[in-house]
Amino acid sequence: MRKILSTHDLRVLHIVEYLHLHEQPSVSEICRFFNITSKTLRTDINFINEYCMPLHITTHNFDGIFLDIPQNYTVEYLYETILSNSTEFKIIETVFFDETHTVDSLSEKLYLSTSTVRRLIKRINKALVPEAFSISLTPLKIVGNETNICNFIIYYISEKYTGRKKPFSRIQLNVLDKMFISATKSNGHTVNFPQIEKLRIWIMVIIIRLQNGNHTDVYTPFSEDVDLSALENPLFKNLFKLTFKVELTDEVIFRLFYPFINENFAVNQETLTSMVQKKAEVAEKVTALRTLLDNIALKMNIPQPNQNEVLLNLYNISIFQYGKPYILYNRYQYFVDSIEKDYPEFIAVFKEELSKSNLGELETHTINSFAYTIFTNWQNLMLELEKLAPKMSVGLFFNTDVEHMRMLKDKITYLFNNNLESTIIMDLSLKSFTKHAQKYDIVLTNITGLHVNNVPVFCVPVFPTTKDWVVIHNYYEKNIKTSPK
Repeated sequence: MRKILSTHDLRVLHIVEYLHLHEQPSVSEICRFFNITSKTLRTDINFINEYCMPLHITTHNFDGIFLDIPQNYTVEYLYETILSNSTEFKIIETVFFDETHTVDSLSEKLYLSTSTVRRLIKRINKALVPEAFSISLTPLKIVGNETNICNFIIYYISEKYTGRKKPFSRIQLNVLDKMFISATKSNGHTVNFPQIEKLRIWIMVIIIRLQNGNHTDVYTPFSEDVDLSALENPLFKNLFKLTFKVELTDEVIFRLFYPFINENFAVNQETLTSMVQKKAEVAEKVTALRTLLDNIALKMNIPQPNQNEVLLNLYNISIFQYGKPYILYNRYQYFVDSIEKDYPEFIAVFKEELSKSNLGELETHTINSFAYTIFTNWQNLMLELEKLAPKMSVGLFFNTDVEHMRMLKDKITYLFNNNLESTIIMDLSLKSFTKHAQKYDIVLTNITGLHVNNVPVFCVPVFPTTKDWVVIHNYYEKNIKTSPK
């Protein structure tokens, strides 16, 4: 949905992303990459430093441009800021929350001319064509595929209001919390903070659509394994109607909890097993997902201690795909890209087996959701992959004593979890050392000026500093762990 952004906002977003991925590029490098002048770049940097505080860009004449992100922030804050300052997204949000606006009143609220509002809505609608919904002018409201509208707004609010006060009243959220606690308790479930945050946004978006008179024809029977008796309490129904001005009917409950109470959702493993026995399409999908997991485990030679749990989550993810799970910040793509840097073989095997599976042609965001689900739910997966990580051989050659080098060997084993295999080089002359050092990936020494052909030599103090260990770690990550076998 980046196409909704203005040219300026989009360029600012791309500049910060570029700085986040590249270490201190030069001004000329950035100008060439984005085909802009140095004056435009300086203007953009000033804008970023003013509106994206505390993220800050510093320009050094010799060292290039540096993006400084405080310790208690991440680059995700950029996306919140862009969404908060985007006029285009302000129009969408304002219309979503209040469909009583006219073009004139909306223009007055946003301090824009009516011609500007009409022009921006026309451009927004062009960007929204793939999403199958748009903003109508008469009356001023969001119309189109209801599921896509809700999906879009849910992720918009999730990205814009991360860590911030949500655009809902405290009373409304308290009523929802009572609903969640009652419903999950009667179904033998517990919810954590991330889950309840997602549910709050999900439910509130749908309630607001209902308040504005927007309905959907999607309605299927409730899953037999879901107990909704807690929501039938007359006192709770009255509280819900008083708070939201909406009757809590079966159809409303279905819309609010559709992903979790429709007959295709598997509440637990027992439910999924029953569904496999009764529905051929579910059996086919579960078989394909199980085969995917089995083939990955076989190729990587790693155990599956909780395959059924992973399978259950994968199945439910497969039926939860209602569109792209992001607006500007594609966190699943970022996660997969990061995992691929550390564990390239695993991602390669995953993608290969997925392409050969009977799951059909999947969109990129679905593939990323699968990868995220597998990697985060597969018990001990990261530990198993670390065992498979390539080892780096380190030759220790110090002019101290053997006891000192043994101490360093223990330190290396502790710090690098056996990914670095260190050996004390016992040669009695530099000539002999130079010959034998050829068999190591790196040499660690405290002897200055030491040189070995084709083998990096790291000179460190008798007790290496944290900075020294980081340099060695970075070399391993860049040259050993991610190198092709």
